[in-house]
Amino acid sequence: MLDKIALCKLEILKAEKMLKAAINNFDIQDYDTSANRSYYCVFHMMCAVLMLDGLSYSKHSAVIAKFRELYLKTGIVDRSLSKIIDDTRDLRDTSDYGVAINIEKNDAENQINNAKIFYNTTKIYVDELLKKENKNDE
Repeated sequence: MLDKIALCKLEILKAEKMLKAAINNFDIQDYDTSANRSYYCVFHMMCAVLMLDGLSYSKHSAVIAKFRELYLKTGIVDRSLSKIIDDTRDLRDTSDYGVAINIEKNDAENQINNAKIFYNTTKIYVDELLKKENKNDE
């Protein structure tokens, strides 16, 4: 069984894969899929952070609620990320479930930029925690 650090790192790899997919889909003008993949980058980074506290949830709503409770409301992670969560989730819902709605190029591009901001901000936080963890193990 993998420990929480290994699981966290796997979630980060998934987030990176989703961000690359978002960019690749954007490049081929598949904006709906790009928006979806951007959201999943954000989702997997939330999972990575939660994993370091040994927390894991199967429902997206639970991941978002716990991330907000533990990291955003407390100011541990920049509170502006809350809007990114909402925006990426809403656009993903539109792209996945809006039958006659197509995501526009600028919306998909904004979604990618939001995913990058979220990824970079939470990655810094995770890296700091992992450094502390490594020092404690020495």
